[in-house]
Amino acid sequence: MSIPRQGRTVPTESLSSDRRLPALDGLRGVAILLVFGYHLALFGGWAPGTAVDRALAGLLLHGWIGVDLFFVLSGFLITGILLDTRGRPGWLKRFYLRRILRIVPPYYAALAAQLVVLAALGQLDRARLGWTASWLTNHFVAREGWDALATSMHHYWSLAVEEQYYLLWPALAALLPRGALRWTAALLLLGAGVARVILAQRGMEVGAYVLLPARMDGLAVGALLAIAVRGPGGLAATARGMRIPAAVSILILAAILMVRGELRYGDPFMLSFGLNALMVVSGGVMLLCLAQGTRHWPTRWLESRPLTQLGKYSYALYLWHQPVILALSGLGLTATALPPVLGSRLPGMLLLALVAGAVTLGLALLSWRLVEGPALRLKDRVAG
Repeated sequence: MSIPRQGRTVPTESLSSDRRLPALDGLRGVAILLVFGYHLALFGGWAPGTAVDRALAGLLLHGWIGVDLFFVLSGFLITGILLDTRGRPGWLKRFYLRRILRIVPPYYAALAAQLVVLAALGQLDRARLGWTASWLTNHFVAREGWDALATSMHHYWSLAVEEQYYLLWPALAALLPRGALRWTAALLLLGAGVARVILAQRGMEVGAYVLLPARMDGLAVGALLAIAVRGPGGLAATARGMRIPAAVSILILAAILMVRGELRYGDPFMLSFGLNALMVVSGGVMLLCLAQGTRHWPTRWLESRPLTQLGKYSYALYLWHQPVILALSGLGLTATALPPVLGSRLPGMLLLALVAGAVTLGLALLSWRLVEGPALRLKDRVAG
């Protein structure tokens, strides 16, 4: 792993697919914390009783944007891998083998554990095994709604989006020259907003949020940035070029926040152009942290060990956190588990956060040791 010296930016060559950048691991850590906080607020039984409670709950309920940060990171990293390896003998086959070994074993291990628990509770019919096992959860909830699927599996929709992206985008990367690939990504970025509007107007609000054509903008932003940093001017020029789009996007999000009072993923303003703006901001933040290197505190913070470790285990943490929160809530560990203090339910939420965080981290570490670690070692052999 290449870490830039103090005060230096990340050189463009450090972005090659065989290196690991701690700032990006830190961003993954931030993304999983955002999603974890969102689901705590959503499923933790929190009925805010004070102004502080309401402010914190409102903040946590914006944590859904962590999923969009994951999308931008995935688009950036996967496109970078494809650009850096294409043309080598067997590169496409090697890419797919590596993705399968990285993603599939932990997914099915977590899914199997959920099925055992749901069977013991007599709720196995709500697992919709065929849809979840075939990475089509997003299509199922778009067609049937969230209530038709076990709540502990709702978060699988985003994994389905990424896996479908992994099937389609490499084929385009193999067929198209870099310039055409860049224009394709730009069209996908613009087309995602159009797709969301069309789906929402047809009464498919859930589909507008979970289906791949409507969620390609985050992946496309990441892809565009991966292409740009490998072009003339490299990382520094790309970061400078992102200043105006990111600033405009921040203004758009601020306007939506002022008008609507919140940034809610199902809001018509967010579905139409707000999500596009959010993706651009996420991409801008990512590039800013890479371009500044360790000269500025945000990058040093992202490269801190707690965040990079969370980023390292983020996939397993994402798989396990929502079932854990729901299980603990079902056992009575909610915001009401402790008496309120001065009317605040914050002590109960903190207890739930600590226990859920510890259990989720323990399961993620166990998954890493028993499933992900062996699969990654095999992945490294495949890469050779």
